[in-house]
Amino acid sequence: MFMYGDNIYHTLGGKWTQEPSHHSETDGTINYINLNRDTQTNRVLIATEFYYFGENAINVPTEFDSLIWRNIGYKTCKDEMLIENFIQYIRQHFENGIHGTPYSRRKGAFIYYGGN
Repeated sequence: MFMYGDNIYHTLGGKWTQEPSHHSETDGTINYINLNRDTQTNRVLIATEFYYFGENAINVPTEFDSLIWRNIGYKTCKDEMLIENFIQYIRQHFENGIHGTPYSRRKGAFIYYGGN
């Protein structure tokens, strides 16, 4: 069984290990490029309110364009009013939770990420 998501790492005997996933090698063995990159920080995101759209990505109103990062990674915004307006927009138009499967699984295919 292969897993999607970020809950694929844990320690075993004091060393990081990786469960078979789209971050692993195609045979399920550890992909050390991904393991080393993904476990290099001591931070984790924990949330009870989230909105995941995946293959059902939404069109975000242009007034929020400055909040959107269209690449891997993240973007920082310090405009608290814009952030609050965006949160209210999302809460008013969508229910909390998962609204679609990951885009890479849109046809049920299992996609590996090699880390490059």
